[in-house]
Amino acid sequence: MPEASDAVAATVEWCAGEVDETVVSGRGFTFTAVDVSLTPRDGEWPDDLELAVFPQPNPEFGSTLAAGPGLTQVDASDDDSFGGSVPHCRQPAVLVGAGGGTVYLGIPGDITGANDAASFAAWAFHDFGLSAVLPGGLGESATTFSSCLASITQLGGELGAPSPAWADKSDPTRCVVGGAST
Repeated sequence: MPEASDAVAATVEWCAGEVDETVVSGRGFTFTAVDVSLTPRDGEWPDDLELAVFPQPNPEFGSTLAAGPGLTQVDASDDDSFGGSVPHCRQPAVLVGAGGGTVYLGIPGDITGANDAASFAAWAFHDFGLSAVLPGGLGESATTFSSCLASITQLGGELGAPSPAWADKSDPTRCVVGGAST
């Protein structure tokens, strides 16, 4: 799938020993590229202020994540469900300071339909946005969200959004929309 070559390459590099081209092809992965950008409206954004980036891997779909330059993935395991550390492909992404990057969300089985979703529609069962509540036991950033705006494009509507679980999950700690169950 030439359209996904950047996503496949980033996933294979980040997920070395976990996911390779054979797994991507054999398990019918699709990829969603999510561009993330943070620009302060006024003043300077503190260089060390972290925000959690959504999407994050959704275990229900077996999805993977690979973050491009400008974003950092973190081993934020606060339990032993992964044996003390989170595999690379399951590590959540954070944005440190102003700037941005790209997250590649990989979903196995999505070419033919994953978990009773239509083909190419499982992306809509993930959340999208930013949160001051960091993953795992990393704490919370000193950020307050005062407004949040999201819209579903025509193509997004054609490819499964809004999903039955789609919701606006915006509050002072986050600006997140999507169809993840949590």
